[in-house]
Amino acid sequence: MISENLPQGSVWENFYRISAVPHVSGHEEQLALRLVEWAEKNGFSAKMDGVGNVIISRHPAPGFENAPKVILQGHLDMVPQSSDPDRDMTVTPVEILSDGKFLHTGGKTTLGADNAIGLAVAMTALSESPVKGELRAVFTRNEEVGMDGAFGIEPESLNCNYLINLDTGSEASIYVGCAGGGSVTAHCRPETVENTLPCWNLTIAGLKGGHSGIDIAAGYGNAIILLAELLRQLPDSAVAAIQGGTLSNVIPSSASAVICSGSDREIIDAAQRMTGEWRKILAPHGDNIHVSVAPAPSVSRAWSAKQKQKLLDLIAELPLEVVEFDDKWNIPALSGNLAKIAGDADNLDILVSLRAQDDAKKHTAQLETFNSFVKYGFTAQLKEGYAGWKPAENSILLAEAITAYRQIYGHEPQVKVIHAGAECGLFARKQPELEMISCGPDIFNFHSVNEKVDIASVERIQKFVFALLEKIYS
Repeated sequence: MISENLPQGSVWENFYRISAVPHVSGHEEQLALRLVEWAEKNGFSAKMDGVGNVIISRHPAPGFENAPKVILQGHLDMVPQSSDPDRDMTVTPVEILSDGKFLHTGGKTTLGADNAIGLAVAMTALSESPVKGELRAVFTRNEEVGMDGAFGIEPESLNCNYLINLDTGSEASIYVGCAGGGSVTAHCRPETVENTLPCWNLTIAGLKGGHSGIDIAAGYGNAIILLAELLRQLPDSAVAAIQGGTLSNVIPSSASAVICSGSDREIIDAAQRMTGEWRKILAPHGDNIHVSVAPAPSVSRAWSAKQKQKLLDLIAELPLEVVEFDDKWNIPALSGNLAKIAGDADNLDILVSLRAQDDAKKHTAQLETFNSFVKYGFTAQLKEGYAGWKPAENSILLAEAITAYRQIYGHEPQVKVIHAGAECGLFARKQPELEMISCGPDIFNFHSVNEKVDIASVERIQKFVFALLEKIYS
């Protein structure tokens, strides 16, 4: 739903067109079909390839067939996060609001500026940029979950000279490299014992959540890790169930457990004590953290003390949060996100996602994680994930981008590497000669219900992209 008093103009019309179609990860087909329809209506050639990517081409003007070919690239899907657990984001569009400076959803859901703004900028360039060389838009599917579109794209779809990725969220920066990512999932059947004690729901909530790469060093806190810390303070309590996290690329903002104990006094005292400590450690990001304790239905079985201790020792051993730091680029070099946990008396499942600027380090961290799970009695599966994008600091495209940026902003951009996944690493494997950069407007609170995008920065980024295209084709 689109509210009144929103910014107007071509890039915004395209953004609203995209936002009107639900397109969370794994459910992008309707948006893909709408974009193909839009492209054909505007006189471009378009197709949806075998894995669901949308490829749109604006052919060169006569006499410009040998001019450079440029790809404008973004992804079709958005991360679904909602403050209403009953909201089905696969069928319900986001509600877009404006406070005059930012677009947001009022804390109801993710906005989808990641990456609908990138698509909108590319669409506007296809329609309105006066350059005469070939322009191509490549919109990939399922980037947020597994980069399926980038993995499956045919090399000929990337057979161009330059690629401008429109999927980063800092207007002040041009990115030339990114982390690679992978994950490890694990499962076990917990060892249980008979339970006759009362049960209590123990819930940690109010953390900021955020992007598991961009925000991993921000000190927002991981609710599952905090829950494990609290469980350590309750040595006489058993665990009957545990739950936390949603997606591999989201830092968990809440987590809960069903605790078996003769009294809730010990639980309440520990919760109050740890809440105070966390608020100090996480300040200012822990101001809204709260821990609740409430009666829960009784259960006949709970984990053994040994099983509980195994889980706590495992979490302490895993390579989580910022493991190594890259001083040159001032970003994490290696990090891990305890992304999801779900367990009861019958099953316990855990997902850990890992990122590294160096692919070899990522693989080593995955093997260490895998071995830790096996050590503590889990069966584990390693998903290799996606490749990192090694920085190319001396490319022609980067030099042109810096010149265009200076023209629009009046100063130099920051040239950076990002500790997050960008599809450029996979594209480089398919087309090693393809020169790439990544850019985008100011987007805040990625992958959370507090996501917002700076209105003016979107309009400036649109101008920058137009200026860069003119530099390339001049």
